[in-house]
Amino acid sequence: MRELILKMSMSLDGFVSDLSGTNTWMYGADPEAVAFGVETTWNAGLHIMGSHSFEVMASFYPTADMPFAPPMNQIPKAVFSSRGRAVLPAAAGKGRAGAESWAEAYVAGGALAGEVARLKAEDGKPILAHGGVAFARSLIADGLVDEYILAVHPIALGKGLSLFAALAALYLTTQTGAGSPTIGKDYILPSVAAAVIGGISLFGGRGGLVGTIVGAYILTIIGNLVFVLSISSYWQPIASGVILLVAVLASSLAEKSSRRNLT
Repeated sequence: MRELILKMSMSLDGFVSDLSGTNTWMYGADPEAVAFGVETTWNAGLHIMGSHSFEVMASFYPTADMPFAPPMNQIPKAVFSSRGRAVLPAAAGKGRAGAESWAEAYVAGGALAGEVARLKAEDGKPILAHGGVAFARSLIADGLVDEYILAVHPIALGKGLSLFAALAALYLTTQTGAGSPTIGKDYILPSVAAAVIGGISLFGGRGGLVGTIVGAYILTIIGNLVFVLSISSYWQPIASGVILLVAVLASSLAEKSSRRNLT
């Protein structure tokens, strides 16, 4: 039995893709981030993805000369598509080692939960899911993800596609009995602040649900104090921003201290 890990890049304001789908912002040059990503990619026993992501990667990686190319080419893959084997590329001619694996990928055309359950039942290293956004949302909605690896990049997109938007919208609708297509724009800063206050570093690392909930409660308490003390509501985002800056500064100092101890 193996676990399914969802690995995706995310902007500071919570988007995992820009609206155009180009996503050049994901490709940074930080050596530590690249090393972590490559190690994570090598540690998979199977790469899975939706059909669009598969087609993009299958046309790129077989001839790519970059650190991610060897694990992406050499580790088996599964593509989730209703098109059958038509989604697979033609057999590779000249290419990097393992390039032929894209044409040999397993095509999962059945129900998502059933296909994932069958793949999980096999022995070996974890399954690493890459996206795209619709595929990742489906995995989350069906409760199939065992672990998340979300690489937060120091950029704010302003608009784009988010991973958990549908779940958050459903929760807000059940609480308020109404819906609004623009309500999420007011929750970007509080969401990032709650995660950082809860102990999730913007410089990388693992986060916890409990810490994020604690961070959200702290921000809620601040909002209630602003209301009780009859302070202008305009000060609430300023207070959240100040707390976020303090949390980021503390995280940065802790990161530098940790690096000094290692050297």
